[in-house]
Amino acid sequence: MKNDRTKQLAVIGVSSTPIERATTRSITDFAVEAVLSAVSDAGIALEQLDGYVGCPDAPNPTAAHADGFDEISCRFMVAALGLQNASWYQDVEGMATGMVVAAAPALAAGSCTYIVGVRALYNPRDRRYSATEATHVAGPQQFKLPYGLGAAGGRFALWLQRYMHDHGATREELFEIARVARENAQRNPLAIWNGSPQLTREQYLESRLIYQ
Repeated sequence: MKNDRTKQLAVIGVSSTPIERATTRSITDFAVEAVLSAVSDAGIALEQLDGYVGCPDAPNPTAAHADGFDEISCRFMVAALGLQNASWYQDVEGMATGMVVAAAPALAAGSCTYIVGVRALYNPRDRRYSATEATHVAGPQQFKLPYGLGAAGGRFALWLQRYMHDHGATREELFEIARVARENAQRNPLAIWNGSPQLTREQYLESRLIYQ
């Protein structure tokens, strides 16, 4: 985002990296690639970045929460990018929305001119995203993990079941969501399902349910 000194704030560049399964690259590689691409898209030089905001939290139950391993903090990224002129940097929660909410006042106050926001999600090769080997949990997790409600699809499945119960939605009707998602993937070269054949209603209804 940019502050053009008239208090008008704008998002001037955006980027993402390919989604890789069982990658040999590090989270740093992905994060730095995304920043360099976003800077290029914005039409500015890396040296002009003087602000950084990140959302480093790794939500999966097996996360090590180790900086530079499966999470990446603002201090880590400022050093990795070599931002010598960084006058403002911060980590927040809330993903993209939280980053924008944090960055806007800093830009408006003139604390910096250009801020890059990074959300890097990374699953190390030896860890399943929503799996956990924990035998004891506390806090909110004690009501979730015993029932498979980790960071992946379990919780969304419950919300969907409630919606279907309340509104009478059927699996046949839900096919339209999957169909449109598959079509949209063909317009995004970075999508996992890009280049895949179109999904038919029969294939959808005959597919086995996947339980996590």
